[in-house]
Amino acid sequence: PEEMFALARRPVPGRLLLAASVTPRKDLLTAVRGVAIASRDLPSLHLQVAGRTDDADYVGKVRTACRELGVGDRVEFLGLQNRDQMRQLYREAQLVILSSQEEVSPMSAIEALAAGIPVVTTRAGGAGYIVADGRTGRVVDVGDAEALGGAMVQVLSDPELYVALGRAAKIAAAERFHPRRVAERYLEVYRLVWETASQSSPS
Repeated sequence: PEEMFALARRPVPGRLLLAASVTPRKDLLTAVRGVAIASRDLPSLHLQVAGRTDDADYVGKVRTACRELGVGDRVEFLGLQNRDQMRQLYREAQLVILSSQEEVSPMSAIEALAAGIPVVTTRAGGAGYIVADGRTGRVVDVGDAEALGGAMVQVLSDPELYVALGRAAKIAAAERFHPRRVAERYLEVYRLVWETASQSSPS
């Protein structure tokens, strides 16, 4: 959405956002373990999970893991949020994370980059294509909680790196995901197809 490129940011120190349903595909267990690891160095960390909690069995496993890892007070399950609520969550997030085992083209990563928020993600599906490791965020292996937590610490404990990633994220998102740019690229493809078809058709 075009509005994400103009989002007025007011990041809360240590605030993490994971916008996804609480399901095995999104692997919230790895996210929680990563938060527990990162919290050793970053005691202000607080993860907000915005998404459906319909899978009662898996939600129960994640909540149990939170208690066992000592981060029950650091992980907040918000449930499904509307558009205005999501804008507010992005506005206050210092970092957006994704811990998915499977992905296609995660909108939360695209929206975060558009708002100038660095993203720490696994390389599942298109996530590793959307986020440029070391330039707009960090990309780690699927299921690697140690690497996920370490990436959070690296980004959030280095102010210069954090600012550089956020700036690069906004620039990259404008070039790749702004609605006008996407429309231009579609038109380029249509023109190419039209020109190719015109050249190959009998005179």
